[in-house]
Amino acid sequence: MSQVTKSRGQQVAKPTQQAPSIEQSEQTASANAKAGVNLNLFAAVSGIFGSKTQKETNPDGSSTENTQSAGRVKGAGVGNMSAVGEANAQTTDRRLRANAPPQADKAQSQPAIEDSK
Repeated sequence: MSQVTKSRGQQVAKPTQQAPSIEQSEQTASANAKAGVNLNLFAAVSGIFGSKTQKETNPDGSSTENTQSAGRVKGAGVGNMSAVGEANAQTTDRRLRANAPPQADKAQSQPAIEDSK
């Protein structure tokens, strides 16, 4: 855009300064997670085994064998499990848009120095 001014009968076009615009954007994201598992097992086994064998001989010379077996087993087991989890997430978005005020032209802001010769 320009500004038109008249000076001693002439038209002079001066460009006008537009205010600069400022735009900023900031984005952040973070996340974390934790997990834990605990497993405990315990087992015990005990047992008793026994056998008894008896051999008989018959009058005709043949033999018979009798076997008795017995066993007892006892067992126990315990187990437990636990799990823990935790999660966290965070996001931020910040935006700034502003128009800065126009700056004065350096030639206009400085006083004119006249030559007095």
